Amino acid sequence: RVLSLEWFLRGKKMIRKSSFIKLFLIFILAASLNVYSQTFPTNFFIDYEIKQLDQEGGILKVVFTQDKNLYSLIANSEMIGILKLFGDRQITSDGLISKNGFKPFYFSHKNKKKPEKNIQSNFLHDLKKIEVIYKGQTKQYDLGDDYLDLATFMFQFNFEENNKKKYQFSVVEGKKMRIYEYEFIKDQVLTIDEQLIDSKIFEGKVNKDDRTKHYVWISKNPYRIPLKIKVTTDLGLLLDLKINKTNLF
Repeated sequence: RVLSLEWFLRGKKMIRKSSFIKLFLIFILAASLNVYSQTFPTNFFIDYEIKQLDQEGGILKVVFTQDKNLYSLIANSEMIGILKLFGDRQITSDGLISKNGFKPFYFSHKNKKKPEKNIQSNFLHDLKKIEVIYKGQTKQYDLGDDYLDLATFMFQFNFEENNKKKYQFSVVEGKKMRIYEYEFIKDQVLTIDEQLIDSKIFEGKVNKDDRTKHYVWISKNPYRIPLKIKVTTDLGLLLDLKINKTNLF
């Protein structure tokens, strides 16, 4: 049954037209904001189980903390079996977080097996430059608007319009800055930590290169975060990452 404004005005407790309009506008504003950004937890951890052809490959541990509008995200990989050849890694991102998402100031990628390959990137947003420190040398490159980094970009889904079919992220990987594109495929329910979680599957590509094709499952509620990732390494190994433990659900 559709209730008209007239019905409300005739009720026992009359609501003035001006008050109703104010409430209506507030409701519309709140709803529109929710379309483009959702709340994001200030502190959480996620442990991703890594598998290669159904064999245990290691674990990726993500820890996120936030103090007012400053965030820190640290992800550590601990590899086993054949994946031990890649070495354990650590990626770190620090910067600002707002209703629009992440604005990195600092990003680092450490290779614990080959520390000579460690790389650090400093975002100089005012100058629209990025400063890259690698093998003792410091270089600057042009930096466009809305650049993310390898640690944060998949969590940026949480702040994007949630009913789009395609998404695009500009990502700093260290020395390289590439465009990641994602296209919605279908909905799917995953079992995470003995709970059923609704998700959307996206097919991703880097710089529109079919050889970089990968898949990511993004949760719908209460946060839009990566639940599962299926990706092929440069050496042709197919890896499956899936949340094993978290305090988010």
